[in-house]
Amino acid sequence: SAVTSLTLNLLRDDGAVVYLNGTEVLRDNMPSGTINYQTLASTTVNNADETTFYSFPLSSSMLVNGTNVIAIEIHQRSANSSDLGMDAQLDGFDAVTVPDGDADGMADTWETTQFGSTENGLPDVDSDGDGQNNLDEYIADTQPTNAASLFLIDWISPAGIEWTASTGRVYSIHWTSNLLSQPFAEIASGLTQSNFTDNVHTGNAANYYRINVQLE
Repeated sequence: SAVTSLTLNLLRDDGAVVYLNGTEVLRDNMPSGTINYQTLASTTVNNADETTFYSFPLSSSMLVNGTNVIAIEIHQRSANSSDLGMDAQLDGFDAVTVPDGDADGMADTWETTQFGSTENGLPDVDSDGDGQNNLDEYIADTQPTNAASLFLIDWISPAGIEWTASTGRVYSIHWTSNLLSQPFAEIASGLTQSNFTDNVHTGNAANYYRINVQLE
């Protein structure tokens, strides 16, 4: 079947330029303009960032029938840098039609498993009283009849945010520094892993986050 979306999970120390079938599709921690083998990365990657994977959506239109080639250049911040690191995973997803005979946004098989039939669980009803309705629980891949099963941030610290990720879901991170006067802004999207590190707002007195989950 045809691949409809791509996500690149990239670990880079320090900067990276990514090519798919000979065309540049991503540069991370690299300057704009022409890149050659002497171009230095924009910043030094240290500590936990050296082992952190960052997710980037890529266009599936760059794929060709048959063999596809991905190439990744790694650039140091300085010519005398003491280390170098890179790892990558490219995930491809195809469009799958999930049967939903009652057109309520929830897969029939999921409804039958959770409620015994497609008629017993209405999408806008909170069956277990945990504050999330049945449709939200389906999207989050939690159990709609178990109040202890709901989608939450599992862990948050200066080192990052962690949550329980499920197959077939993508996540976006939203941030604000003031719950009263500043709306949430999206700072990452297209995530399929269960963690994220915010390297931009580490110096703030307070940071607040929320995670949005959607079906792929």
